[in-house]
Amino acid sequence: MHKKTVSFSRLPSESCVKNASDCVNLMQVGHQFVKMRSNSRVYNRLYWLDDVSNLRWEPSKKDSGKARIDVSSIREVRPGKTTELFLSSDISAHFPDECSFSILYADVKTLDLIANSPDDANVWITEGLRCLMNGQDMDGLRMRTDHRDSWLGSTFDDADINKDGYLDEQESFKLITSLSDGVRELQVKQKLQEHLQLKGTLKSVLSRDEFIEIFKDVATRPEIYFLLARYSSGDDRLTLDDLHLFLESEQGMTNIDSEYCKSLIHEFEPSLTMKKMSAMGIDGFTRFLMSDRCCVFNPAHNKVCQDMNFPLSHYFIASSHNTYVMEDQVNGPSSVSAYVRALLRCCRCVELDCWDGDNGEPVITHGHTPTNKISFRQVIEAINESAFRNSPYPVILCIENHCSELQQLVMANDLKQIFADKIYTEVNLLNLAKGSSELPSPESLQRKILIRGKKLPLECDEEVGYVTDEDEGMETSSEGDCKRALVRDLSNLVSICTDVATVFDESGKTQSPRNSSSSIHEQEAAKLVENEAGDFVNFTKKFLTRVYPSGVRMDSSNFNPQDFWNCGVQIASLNYQTPGLMMDINDGRFAMNGGCGYVLKPSIMREKVSEPRDTIPGVAPKILHLRIISGQNFPKPRGGGAKGQVIDPYVLIELFGLPNDCSEQRTRTAPNNSGDSPLFDESFEFRLSLPSLALVRFVVLDDEFIGDEFIGQYTIPFDCLLPGYRHLRLRSIFDEPLENATLFVHVAITDTGGAGKRSSSGKKTRKSRSKKDGEATTLKEVGLPVVDDIFKAAFSPLRSAMNLVDTQRWSLSHFRETCGMAPFATVKQCIRALSQRL
Repeated sequence: MHKKTVSFSRLPSESCVKNASDCVNLMQVGHQFVKMRSNSRVYNRLYWLDDVSNLRWEPSKKDSGKARIDVSSIREVRPGKTTELFLSSDISAHFPDECSFSILYADVKTLDLIANSPDDANVWITEGLRCLMNGQDMDGLRMRTDHRDSWLGSTFDDADINKDGYLDEQESFKLITSLSDGVRELQVKQKLQEHLQLKGTLKSVLSRDEFIEIFKDVATRPEIYFLLARYSSGDDRLTLDDLHLFLESEQGMTNIDSEYCKSLIHEFEPSLTMKKMSAMGIDGFTRFLMSDRCCVFNPAHNKVCQDMNFPLSHYFIASSHNTYVMEDQVNGPSSVSAYVRALLRCCRCVELDCWDGDNGEPVITHGHTPTNKISFRQVIEAINESAFRNSPYPVILCIENHCSELQQLVMANDLKQIFADKIYTEVNLLNLAKGSSELPSPESLQRKILIRGKKLPLECDEEVGYVTDEDEGMETSSEGDCKRALVRDLSNLVSICTDVATVFDESGKTQSPRNSSSSIHEQEAAKLVENEAGDFVNFTKKFLTRVYPSGVRMDSSNFNPQDFWNCGVQIASLNYQTPGLMMDINDGRFAMNGGCGYVLKPSIMREKVSEPRDTIPGVAPKILHLRIISGQNFPKPRGGGAKGQVIDPYVLIELFGLPNDCSEQRTRTAPNNSGDSPLFDESFEFRLSLPSLALVRFVVLDDEFIGDEFIGQYTIPFDCLLPGYRHLRLRSIFDEPLENATLFVHVAITDTGGAGKRSSSGKKTRKSRSKKDGEATTLKEVGLPVVDDIFKAAFSPLRSAMNLVDTQRWSLSHFRETCGMAPFATVKQCIRALSQRL
């Protein structure tokens, strides 16, 4: 039976599975299985295939003639715990689902078995018994590999220039690496050297057959072969219909046809013979799964795909703190190139700390520290050249002004001269001050520079006025606040990002104009998150709010921006020069929406509703099902030379979002691994109350490394995850791609509803609606008669609709279980499972 959930774990190297005959050979050797019994007892038995016609086991109370099943009597091989015995037995819960399977034979007999590993189960389920049930003998099974062998043989012949029937070691190496997409060169070299050493001849050459076997050993990934075998309709290849079914039922693709499937075969299948047959073999299937077509990141987010016409306050904005600093905050160098680097990463908010310089020219530097000074004019020239190279959306310049009046005039003149009409000054300040107008949208501000800074009050009609000077670097000092002169020319350049000091008063209300923008250091912001989260969320629905790192972070470390995004803070300023977890979270958040630097906040943070909490009205919680299958080409940790080529990798999965959505789980360690192909095969579930705010981070670590155990990571917004079998490409600590380093995963997303309660007989029963559940369909009057009357009339059909939704969810859950499918299986997969049984 073809089933969605395919499980994998480490196979012994001498038991590499490359085709169906390998599976049958392993079955003939035999496996130790646990046999389930109705009296809640289990027995260990050795099961093996005898003469490709009988399944036998021992020890047994039956005589040897009765301890067997004729293969021809087998009606179905069913993965997972789907039979009555499995469902009703308490002891079965102690064994993994992916190791369990049932053999249904004769008329009503069932053999329920549990393998020691998912791979042992796969060998019997995926290929062995299925092929034998189709009436194929060993000769027939071997013939199934002819197409692949023919392609490899003809490729060998083309490379054999002198036609002597051999390739030397270097020729073989070049040919194998060119054909085996994604296999590390070192792995190929080691395999060739091992073979030649075992061969024991003086000549370092490979024959045609030797080349074919080495290539298949190197390039065949058992986990992908088992997946192909589950979907192939009787051969080691996918027909057009097989591929179409895989794409729809596993990868969640819609509106595809045979022509699309043919295009995939033409693009990825290396064998001309297979192309002519409109089929895809294991090599083409592997290339397809490792291509960008099967990337876990939704390609819709490779370009701007969100509505960019909401007010500016409705977006998270990528922001840099003390952008000019290249290293730590005290002794690190400052550089103009730091602005270019940040802007090319689509950072949309940069900081300029401006001080008086020599010769009347203002400079940018970290005041009260020995950091070097850089020219203000050179910085804004660099910003002008780089601001919109990778994103057309507005760039905010946070100007912290410490300059004299004369040098402020120079700053204003430089800004107007270099940016010209890019500076946005057209806002109707009167309407914004009265709160009668929303902020402009990113769409309307394309290719505009927004100056964020202090602004002279409306009542001031002088050319020079005074404003409160809050030095962010002096946040802990009582001398931080004082009056500073501000020239009108510079003040006039500030429009919709006026820097104000107060967020909101004790009542949670504010009288600030809409064009105000608060800047809060992280310690004060953390108090607001902890004590006044609801008021904080409501405030950030209207007003731009910036949080910057505390002055005690002199090493340029970063806070967790997720803590402040949870309350709708738009501008969480980070030290872009400092790699690590916090920048990974930031990079992950702004990878979506085309990486343009603006991400639309969840509707709960934009609309006039209460703050996010455990259960959010109008937001359906989700369950994320993740299976970490295998890894490919893991590098060693930095500086990890002590252990040679061996690492002990494991995968950590971290969830970031609302506090109740944050969690982490890890796989077991794959010990003594070269990093080429560690297999983990573990499944995890994560419940998310606000999925649109969540991030998923995959981290690969070395369990035995002393020091920096980090190998690679990949961080992705939940909304960008694609379902199905996917590869994700690991990135370094500096957010650079690691060559050929990938994780193979399976992703599924389901609603939280529909879970029934299992009865003592193993059947799932419908869970009745509790009093607490019923509160979801009660009404609360808002005090407006027109509105209240409408909803009173709608109450009965709304409640009926809720009951229908519950019934539908329960029915689907029960249907999946009856079909022996996973909780996240689609209806199409369930129907397919039933059709296989019929």
